Amino acid sequence: IVYSSPIIKERYKAFSVKERILILTDMPRLFYLEPEKLAVKGSVPWTHMICAEADTESKFHVYTPDRTYHFVDSEHRAGLWAGKINDVVKRTPK
Repeated sequence: IVYSSPIIKERYKAFSVKERILILTDMPRLFYLEPEKLAVKGSVPWTHMICAEADTESKFHVYTPDRTYHFVDSEHRAGLWAGKINDVVKRTPK
């Protein structure tokens, strides 16, 4: 595990808001769990084209070729998340 923290996952322009635990591994893999059951609820498909960007101190986005994932970190670590995701992408062989 490279990094992990509680986040809020937004979908459909914040109409659907879910609390999740986001986990980044060096496998590489980026997935999220439901906090109560620790069950995997989804994952971001990993490719060499994935890119993360901090929008504000708390909001960041993960761009894939097919979809954009929107996350909110209530501890204002969006820049840290974006940096760690982009670092793992750079280290991933193409």
